[in-house]
Amino acid sequence: MATNLVTVDVSGVEALAEKLARLGGDSLNRAVVESLNSVIDAGYDLSRSRMSAGIDVAESFMRDRMRVAHASPSSTSASITAVGEQTGLSHFHPVQLVQGAKTASKGDPARGIPSGQKAAGVNVTVTRGATKALKSKRVFIAPNIKDSEGNPFVMRRLPGATKTGKTRMQRVLGPAVYQLFAHQLPTIIPEAEEALMQELLDNAERSLIEGLT
Repeated sequence: MATNLVTVDVSGVEALAEKLARLGGDSLNRAVVESLNSVIDAGYDLSRSRMSAGIDVAESFMRDRMRVAHASPSSTSASITAVGEQTGLSHFHPVQLVQGAKTASKGDPARGIPSGQKAAGVNVTVTRGATKALKSKRVFIAPNIKDSEGNPFVMRRLPGATKTGKTRMQRVLGPAVYQLFAHQLPTIIPEAEEALMQELLDNAERSLIEGLT
């Protein structure tokens, strides 16, 4: 299992020192916690949006592999963590490809292969709007093996056989959610830092005004 983590905290936010210093302990802590949680929630939504804009995988699949830890009065840090293994191509809309068989063939109705046809690979859509054909007789859809969303596995036959004489196979994999998340971090982190600064300013100002009323 692989994990990628981005953490936003308030260490080193020196530009806010003067305004934050005017707040009492409880008010300062509340302003920090509210700011962090607002920024981390926005960053979570933004990262999923940008990930799904380029990769054609269900957002629910990404949500299941991302974790948000919010700040609290006892812990002024918040984080987004992406976890999981590489994503099986079963999650990228696989379609069985067929071609005419040179010899008599019954086909395979379970995989959508009609009589007189044979398997010719699998179409998948990893990048949104761009279908890719895996044209190999070794790549096929396994209708009796399903992923967490109920999609049939995309498998590849390997050369040779097992010790018991069975065909060797492996799942065909695409990018992991943590890899997609890591790809977005160079742009998300600077935006989160800027947003945190503004949130702290706004919340500090609000707390100061509330303290005067």
